[in-house]
Amino acid sequence: WEQIFSKKEWGKYPSESVIRFIARNFYNAKDRNKISILELGLGTGANLWFCAREGFKVSGIEWSKAGVERFKTRMQNENLSTQIAQLEIGDYLEKLDNFKDESFDA
Repeated sequence: WEQIFSKKEWGKYPSESVIRFIARNFYNAKDRNKISILELGLGTGANLWFCAREGFKVSGIEWSKAGVERFKTRMQNENLSTQIAQLEIGDYLEKLDNFKDESFDA
């Protein structure tokens, strides 16, 4: 994944199933900024980018540093960095404990 994320423009947009899930479950929230979404294996962050763009707080874990860096750059370029709550680089089995228990809605 490190090689793929560092050399290819890949994973820029979320799948329709992710969009439908978020819309169905969270679009009616009174304050989307209070909805926290965690993704394990965020890749280059397409799903989290979409969620942040829609006003939700996002967090994620990714093994690939290149993937996380691409995500952070995109978020910065689109003025969405304030929607990032926490990012961890490494194995989710080890990094998951770095997040507060019961702090995510999805």
